[in-house]
Amino acid sequence: SIAVADQDGQLLMWNLESRDEVRLPHLGNNSFAMSFADNPDQLVVATRDGVIHLVDTKRRVVTKTLNGHAGPVYELGFHPTAKVLATASWDSTVRLWDLGKGREIARFSDFEGPVVGLGFSRDGSKLALSARSGLVRVLELDETHWSDSEEIRRFETVSGKNVVFGPKNRRLLRTTDEGYVEVFDLEEGSILGRHRAHSAFIMRLR
Repeated sequence: SIAVADQDGQLLMWNLESRDEVRLPHLGNNSFAMSFADNPDQLVVATRDGVIHLVDTKRRVVTKTLNGHAGPVYELGFHPTAKVLATASWDSTVRLWDLGKGREIARFSDFEGPVVGLGFSRDGSKLALSARSGLVRVLELDETHWSDSEEIRRFETVSGKNVVFGPKNRRLLRTTDEGYVEVFDLEEGSILGRHRAHSAFIMRLR
């Protein structure tokens, strides 16, 4: 399925097999980030006001709203094994949410500006965070007490957005606003290089 949102907050979804259009709830505010959970029956949408909406696409209703951010959410991501959502916001915080209970379970600040990118490692042990200022932080996650997760790497570089872990969590890739992809060595704590990928801002890296 594909989901889209217009500037007025109207959500639409299309079934790629049947080509049926499904009109989802009107959220009353334009959407900044959205993603399906582990199945197409649950869509998570973050609106301009910082509110996160959990939408049941089958019943076409909002089942939960997560409140706490004081600005737009620019990126969100799901933990690969736990029912935990991470959100990065203009309010200079990253928050972790328990999707089952619908509550905040951890908050990370000290970013010196908006946080615009995040990414979990494939095994769920780490979370990379990318701030507009050029700060990149990597956290070792504590799944018993999420708020006790510790920073293990910090890099000061240029403004960018997307962050993706490489195999075995040894490398981290990040896109810059100038169209480069940076490569970080997480074992040594160094920047290995910066490679030209496009002539302008890169929207996504997977």
